[in-house]
This record gives sequence, C-alpha cells and structure tokens, in this order.
Amino acid sequence: STAAPSAETPAGASAGRRRFWITCLAWNVQGTLANGRLAVGFAVEGGEGAVILFDAGVLPGLQLRPVGSVRGHAAGQPLVSLCFAGGQQPGSLLCCSWHDGRITFLPLH
Repeated sequence: STAAPSAETPAGASAGRRRFWITCLAWNVQGTLANGRLAVGFAVEGGEGAVILFDAGVLPGLQLRPVGSVRGHAAGQPLVSLCFAGGQQPGSLLCCSWHDGRITFLPLH
C-alpha cells in the first residue's frame, strides 16, 4: 500500500502533518487548448474538502501557477465533484458539489 501525500499544517493549526488526497480535477479551456484553468479538489484527513485553482498552460511544457483556493463549506463536508459550466463569457463558472448535496457556484473572471 502507498502512503498518502502530506503537508505541513498552516500557521495557527495544531502541530504535525495532515494527509490529503486528490479527489477530482476539472479543466477549463481559455482561448486555446494550450491555456486554461485547472481546479484540483482534495480531501484533508478528517473529511474536510477544498479546491486549489491554477492558471495552466501546456506549451512548451506543463506550467501551473496557483491563483486561488476554496475551502469547503462550514459543515466540513468532503468534495464530491468539480466542473466548469460553459458559456460564461468572459469568465467561467466553477461548480463544486459536496457530500451533503450542497453545490457551490464560483464565478471566475
């Protein structure tokens, strides 16, 4: 069995390391297939979910620049799925669904 990745806890959190698992990915094309946004959803040990948003490019090689993050809603539910809704010009709409059935809509510009 392989160990899950871990990261240091943020300042002010309890000492030690927390494990996390990537649970879902969503890609949003911006202009060409070579440029877009990548949303990475993950679960943190204890069940809480979160999303990190990257500005991404694939030419000349994979380039990821973190541009934001979303912490799960107040109930601390795990993230179930992510998707970008189409037709939101000039930005996009990131949809996050949580284990308890709630959906979060995040307009991105």
